[in-house]
Amino acid sequence: MRFDARTSSKLRAGQHLTFDGFPGLRFQASESRRFWIYRYKSPIDNRMRQVKLGEWPARGFPAAIFEWEQKQDESDSGEDPAAAKREKRTAVAISCAWTLIP
Repeated sequence: MRFDARTSSKLRAGQHLTFDGFPGLRFQASESRRFWIYRYKSPIDNRMRQVKLGEWPARGFPAAIFEWEQKQDESDSGEDPAAAKREKRTAVAISCAWTLIP
């Protein structure tokens, strides 16, 4: 399927679109937002994972494909993109916690 802004704006909450030639790339709708998702099987524990690539329309189809390629390269090389994102978020939280301790 090709990306069509008119079709994507009419998606109801919980619905999603997939795209031929871009395995794992999804356009998903919630009640108030539309966003890009990359779904993949984790090379670490073989479970299905997903990572948010950005919100639409701020991130268009070409930018979502670029981000999808980067995340796919990470998972193909044996890394887990969602785990990397979690580790980064944890590191930031720890550094912020240290700044709050008197």
